[in-house]
Amino acid sequence: MIIIGTTELTLGRQRGVFYCPGCRRQTTYRHRIRRAFVTLYFIPVIPLGKTAEFVLCENCKEPYEHWVADQPPEQVEAQCRNAALLHIFRVMLLTMLADDVASDEEVRVLRGFLASIGAPEPTNEQIERQIEFLQSSELTAAHYAGQVADELTWEEREQMVAGAFLVASASGPLSETQLADLRLLPLALDIDEDRFRQIIAEASERLEV
Repeated sequence: MIIIGTTELTLGRQRGVFYCPGCRRQTTYRHRIRRAFVTLYFIPVIPLGKTAEFVLCENCKEPYEHWVADQPPEQVEAQCRNAALLHIFRVMLLTMLADDVASDEEVRVLRGFLASIGAPEPTNEQIERQIEFLQSSELTAAHYAGQVADELTWEEREQMVAGAFLVASASGPLSETQLADLRLLPLALDIDEDRFRQIIAEASERLEV
């Protein structure tokens, strides 16, 4: 009885240096290619072609599209920073929406905080579009933050917490839902409780200015 089948093998020994989107710094990578093979008695014998190509960061062990290795560091960092600013924007919006009300004062604070960390000022249309998207996702601020935490630097995580607190405090006392979400943010972002309190205290000083 002849046993024929197919399998995939990941091959490649080429190494290089690139700006890793996950580590947010230059590090080494390994270029990897996944190929399909016909097997004879479970032994790969006939290559069928390439099914995937990627680079594997040797620091964080995450795979990235192979073309990332050819991009200038400043271009990769700019893309990462823009993605982080969008995540901060969305967590602030989710914090606003926790009490089902988005007041003019909350929107003003949101715009002011985003400007202070170098983000472009969102238009009313952009805010409405993001709100519609986030409401359909049924995510809370803490859930969303936990999903994107690995993409953020520590500074960006702290900016996310500060922004969420400021927008929640914009229209007076925090609602119970907003307070519950804020209490879950340090866990979602892997920020210890002492540092979380410091961030809130520093953000509170901004409210008093």
